[in-house]
Amino acid sequence: MSRRNFQQRMVFRWLTVRQIQRVIRDRYGTTLPDDDAGRDDVALVLGYLTHLPHGTMKAENFLDLWAPWCVLADRQHMLREAALSPPPRFTADQLAHRLGVTMDLRSRLALTVIGAIDCDKAARTERRRELKRIRDRIRRSAERRAAGAQTRVEYETNGLSRTKPWEAEGISRRTWYRRHQTRGTSPSPTMLSTRLSDTPVPRPAAQQQGRRSRNGRQRQRQAKPQSLGQSSVSSRKTCRVDRERQTWVKEPRSAFFLLPAGMVPTP
Repeated sequence: MSRRNFQQRMVFRWLTVRQIQRVIRDRYGTTLPDDDAGRDDVALVLGYLTHLPHGTMKAENFLDLWAPWCVLADRQHMLREAALSPPPRFTADQLAHRLGVTMDLRSRLALTVIGAIDCDKAARTERRRELKRIRDRIRRSAERRAAGAQTRVEYETNGLSRTKPWEAEGISRRTWYRRHQTRGTSPSPTMLSTRLSDTPVPRPAAQQQGRRSRNGRQRQRQAKPQSLGQSSVSSRKTCRVDRERQTWVKEPRSAFFLLPAGMVPTP
């Protein structure tokens, strides 16, 4: 096990102990009862504490604080059993069934590593997604309000479609909007350009020089005369050259070729 994984595992065990103590404090107060339920909770916490750095000292401090009724013989027996047993690896739902944690208690105590007996992992995941969607919706609404957008209620109350100022002036609705140059009937602001014409942005000198050089090379390639052995179409796969007769020999695929004046291709 790498050092990083070891540290992460120790942090997770300590976080589990702290959240178990939240449940115990909410249920029993500052002292565990001297019964089977209390002893079961003590054994659960000692299983995590004894496998932490300085675990024996932390386990003894926990017994002094939470189980002062535990006599010396019982303390030694519990510490020995916890030290010889492997570290507990309960899942969130297993811990919830061991402690009897409901979803209301989990939300009230802000538990993260302990599940709920009435809400499994899939249901909790869907609930987190729904809460995130609600938070994102509220955040986006606040951002729109800060940007100047109106709510639907405000727009319908104070909108021009309800007040109809064009009727008071005796003109049509389109003429009124054209004269006042408003943004229209949308509750969200729209920025309109007031320029009468657009001016093209000039190209940098380096790009213009490169473009002229490319066009010049293209014109040179187009004006270059075709010599013997060159075809007007891509004929690498459709013909071959007979070196002895200096003529083109056609392949099964038909193509047009350029030959010197007076030279006739042989079949």
